[in-house]
Amino acid sequence: MLISSCVEAAASGYLDLFSYQDKLLEALLLAAERGRAAIVSNLLKIPGTDVNAKDNEGGTALVWAAFRGHTGVVRELLKVPGTNVNAIDKDGQTALHWAAREGAWSGSGNDKVIELLLSKGADISVKDKSGQTAFDVITSGERSCFGETADMFYAEVVELLRL
Repeated sequence: MLISSCVEAAASGYLDLFSYQDKLLEALLLAAERGRAAIVSNLLKIPGTDVNAKDNEGGTALVWAAFRGHTGVVRELLKVPGTNVNAIDKDGQTALHWAAREGAWSGSGNDKVIELLLSKGADISVKDKSGQTAFDVITSGERSCFGETADMFYAEVVELLRL
């Protein structure tokens, strides 16, 4: 109800549209980063929500969800027609780069996120500003000290990115 009231207020000129869109983006990015799939789903239903909008660093909701390993949120975002699975941030990194990097550091099991991104056309050949692909990120030695979990994740992701 509150959301529809905000939409009506923006449409009638009682709410600054730019401020409204900034807050909508902020809410979407925060919900994605925190793994709140239901909230993300509801926010995406609001007219004017841009699934590809970027924060100051160039990160999208998909980048944040992939970085944190939130499979449910990634799934919700990828349902939206026009979601740019290969959007790059200010460093030239995609959601695939971030999923690979975070999984390598934490052993978090981002292999499911990586599988989803690849199934929706994530380009494994995209190089960031330092010239690294997602495969390079995972094989660069930036691996966590979480032992066996990280090693299992590493092996699974290397296989996924070799396809």
